[in-house]
Amino acid sequence: MKDIELYKELVNFCNNNKDEIETKFDRKVEFTEFHESCFQEMYVKIKEEPNPIAPKILKERVEGLTECYKKKVAPFMFRRNKMIKGLDIQLGQWYEKAFQLFLESKDFEIAKKCLPLAVSLPAEIAKK
Repeated sequence: MKDIELYKELVNFCNNNKDEIETKFDRKVEFTEFHESCFQEMYVKIKEEPNPIAPKILKERVEGLTECYKKKVAPFMFRRNKMIKGLDIQLGQWYEKAFQLFLESKDFEIAKKCLPLAVSLPAEIAKK
């Protein structure tokens, strides 16, 4: 499955190029078997479904998802005005820059260095 392989490449790229992306943050991006299982259950297996699957059902299908929700999701459920907006923006910019550099490493031309991205496909992909 090419989409998941590209995502794994992006994760490795982020970890191998942290200093080039941004030096203020020490980020470790990961993609484990748990993440792959989530991807399969939340996207691949239900892509033909007309409606999203309820989190309760997904938690039954993916081992460890309930625990993940408790640890990882709860901190992000605060009211928006209680977040530190500057750090939130910097985090988004980190991921945006990482994605732009990754696309450039794949010979995509990035015409604009901010959102929305204007991306030109490499010649071999454009011909397909």
